Amino acid sequence: MAGRAITAAANDDLMSVIAALEIGGEGDVLVVSAGRSDQAVSGELFGTEAFRRGMAGVVIDGMSRDSAALKRLGMPFYSRGVTPKAPAAIKVPEIQITLRIGDVAVHPGDILVGDDDGIIIGTVADFETIVDAAEAIQTREKALRISIENGHSLFDTPSTSPNTETD
Repeated sequence: MAGRAITAAANDDLMSVIAALEIGGEGDVLVVSAGRSDQAVSGELFGTEAFRRGMAGVVIDGMSRDSAALKRLGMPFYSRGVTPKAPAAIKVPEIQITLRIGDVAVHPGDILVGDDDGIIIGTVADFETIVDAAEAIQTREKALRISIENGHSLFDTPSTSPNTETD
C-alpha cells in the first residue's frame, strides 16, 4: 500500500469516517483515529466504497468489523482488531486534521507505505531522503538470499553477519 493520508478523528462515531471517505479518491489512504477501542469504525460498506473510489488502503487506529468481506476486497486494510459493535453516526465530522497514532503524528497529505509487516509514514521529502538507502539494502539482501539459496552460508559471507541484517 502506498498513498496520501486523508485523516478522520472518529471520536466514537462514524460521521468523521463517512466525511473523510467522501473526499477520498484514487491513491488516497483513509487514516482513522477511532477513539474508544471497543467499537468498529469501519467495515464492509466503508471498505467497499474505498475500493470503488480507487483508494490505496484504509488504516484504523482502533477496531473494524466484517473482516472476511474486507479480505475479499483485496485492498490493504489495517486495524488493531475486530468487533461486531459499531457506534452511531451523529457527531460533527473532524477530518483532515493531524492525528496521533501512538507516538506518531499523521498529517493530511502525509505518505503512508505499508506491507504485511507494518506501515511507515512520512512526508514526500522524508521518502526522497530514504529511497536510495532502502533500495541499496534491498539489493544487498536479495544478493545474500540468492547466495544462501545457492548453498553458501550466511556466516561465510564477509559483507554481513547475523547482527547486521536490516529486515
